[in-house]
Amino acid sequence: MKKRMLIAMVAVLLIISTLFVACDAFGSGNNDVSETESTDSASTTQSKDSSTKSNNDKVEKNVTSVVLSKTTVSLGVGETETLVAFASPDDVQATFQWSSTNESVATVDENGAITGVAKGTAVIKVKAGSVFALCNVTVIEKTGSVTGTVTYKYNNYVGNKPDTDSTVFLISKKVESLPNSIALGGTYNMPEGCFATKVDGTDKYQIDNVPIGDYVVILLSKNTNSGSKNGSLYWSYFIYSKFSEEGKEYADTTCYLQKIEYKNITVEADKTVTFSHDFGITYI
Repeated sequence: MKKRMLIAMVAVLLIISTLFVACDAFGSGNNDVSETESTDSASTTQSKDSSTKSNNDKVEKNVTSVVLSKTTVSLGVGETETLVAFASPDDVQATFQWSSTNESVATVDENGAITGVAKGTAVIKVKAGSVFALCNVTVIEKTGSVTGTVTYKYNNYVGNKPDTDSTVFLISKKVESLPNSIALGGTYNMPEGCFATKVDGTDKYQIDNVPIGDYVVILLSKNTNSGSKNGSLYWSYFIYSKFSEEGKEYADTTCYLQKIEYKNITVEADKTVTFSHDFGITYI
């Protein structure tokens, strides 16, 4: 009887021991799953944070201010100056839009290059987003001068003399029509872009404050007029042919007159163009 009871007790202890081992194994397995799930959750959260940060980096920043390299500019007609625009903050990607309040005075292109068109004032505006900057532009008419000497040969004994009172015309290539006064050799009622003066007693002439541009300068002799069949016809034809070489050749061969000389010139700012001529022998 005692022997049977001992065997039964050993069997019970074995069963209990087996149950403890099984429970322990089950508990360890649950801990591993929980830890894995926790790691995956942290990884997912970190991934979302990284994605959010990346998207924020790609968001465009707003331009807070715009400044120009110059706020005032003075330039001549036909001259160009380029403005540079700077946007804040420094790392912003800004698109600039340029405009002029008076394009008849000054124009501006998409790169900020201002060109003077005519004398006057204008305001250049550069805009980026909702902010802008301004530059005041003054266009002035820059000028140059034309000067020279005009002589003729009186005879072989006297030699050259000043062609005193000869007329010097300076006519802009922009002038489309000329008044009859010029065709008659007169110096009155000169249109804009045209100038006239006389050669003085020392053989010199000078025309100042000439706006920059292309001109034709014409010397109309006072003293070398002998041998002419019709001097006024010559001059008129030359004027109305718009100072062409063909017109001058026709007038020379038709009127037998060689008292006009001309030259195409370009007047530049603050510079002097010199055009001189000797009309040679006269038959007075």
